[in-house]
Amino acid sequence: MGTRRVLTAAVPHRQPHRRRGLGPLIGPLVAVISFVCSIGNVPLAGVVLWTGGISFGGVVAFIFAGLIILRVLNIYRRYYGTRMAVFLAGTFYASAALAGYAVELLFGGAGLIPRFERPPSISGRTCSVTPTGIS
Repeated sequence: MGTRRVLTAAVPHRQPHRRRGLGPLIGPLVAVISFVCSIGNVPLAGVVLWTGGISFGGVVAFIFAGLIILRVLNIYRRYYGTRMAVFLAGTFYASAALAGYAVELLFGGAGLIPRFERPPSISGRTCSVTPTGIS
């Protein structure tokens, strides 16, 4: 639950008009903070970022930045040195951000960015764990 709160606070809530300029720069930073696993980032991107108002390119950059893992960067630092680890982190970040901008421009120019539709509310439903299962 803590990761969701951090992500919701980091992503601006702009549903009708999404800010396209910052999305590909914010996406990779959120990916580094909230690393779940490479495939675990996909539903996180869809649920939290896309419904939270980040641009399509920002969501794509978030998914691409799944390779920026702090533990792996620490291994690079110990094996190759701090300078090379910083270089690799910067290269991964720049690649994810540039790919996000490219997708934003290409898909936006072709009119292929999906329109945002707020999912139906499911408030009022509860989930509880009982000795016989989940109801």
